Amino acid sequence: MIKPDVMPMCQCDNCSKIHSADKLVEAKDLDQRLDYPIGHPDCKEPSGECPDCGALCYPVEPVALSNWDVTVHYQTHGGAAGARTIRGIKAADEDEAIEKANATVRRDPRVAKIHGGDVETPSEREDRQVYLVIQEGGSSAELYLRAHASRELAEKDRIRCAAGAFRTSPVVAIPRAVADTPGFLEAVEMALLAHQGLEMVDTPVKPAGKARFR
Repeated sequence: MIKPDVMPMCQCDNCSKIHSADKLVEAKDLDQRLDYPIGHPDCKEPSGECPDCGALCYPVEPVALSNWDVTVHYQTHGGAAGARTIRGIKAADEDEAIEKANATVRRDPRVAKIHGGDVETPSEREDRQVYLVIQEGGSSAELYLRAHASRELAEKDRIRCAAGAFRTSPVVAIPRAVADTPGFLEAVEMALLAHQGLEMVDTPVKPAGKARFR
């Protein structure tokens, strides 16, 4: 079972929005904004300012954070469909996990558009298979290996690729323990790319006791 972390949460005294403590802005001019000075028994000390409206925020019950794995689907500036899985995102819920994953993927200069994210917790992924799809790139010589947490996600990926005029292979399932071996997926992708170098090699022929090549 996942043991969640706990992130202090704060609520704005004006707009009532709830923010994690690390998102607050440092509070200024507290001596002019509080009824009692800091340290006074009746003073309720704020945690910071609301990043949206600038009012003071105060602590509320902490929210448990879990680890989330998010697969973000995107489109490059060249029109190719892509996907990136970000593991171990700490968030209170699925929406926050997707928001954080999308923000990470948007920083990639190749990404033009985000199509959304698929979320699972690591515990939901345990003992599952990984579903692989081979995607054709910009030319028939380019091949990419794409891994998914479920067959349904893999089939959706094939549909997205087809919409971009990219061919894909049927979905192939492999044990997660194999897919999680460091470097495994990269090695398979390299092996796929090696098909570009297919050739007929010379084979030795041995007539009359002397080897020669044909």
